[in-house]
Amino acid sequence: MPSVASGPVRTQELPPDYRDDHGDRDLLRRISCADREAFQQLYLDYYKRLARFSVRVIRHQDDLEEVINDVFLIVWQRAGDFRGASRVSTWIFGIAYRRALKSLRRWTIPVKRSLQS
Repeated sequence: MPSVASGPVRTQELPPDYRDDHGDRDLLRRISCADREAFQQLYLDYYKRLARFSVRVIRHQDDLEEVINDVFLIVWQRAGDFRGASRVSTWIFGIAYRRALKSLRRWTIPVKRSLQS
């Protein structure tokens, strides 16, 4: 029979990224209840990171603010839909990526192919 170590069980401190995500999950929960202070905190936590990310995707400074505003509007409206299958940051950056791609589609010129080629 294997021996069981006796003594106090040590609880390890949670890694910083887990604590941050746990705090973000709490903010989302509060945002889903229309808590403006929680929304403001999430905005302050994510705005610069989203701006750096979005500008690399869209490369159009004119659309940057619109994309970021759309992301935060979606977060406000859909906070209650967050299922928790991923980190909050993954969810938010996924929204940002899809909004940036949508913005890029406006800049692309459709190419018509002729049926003869």
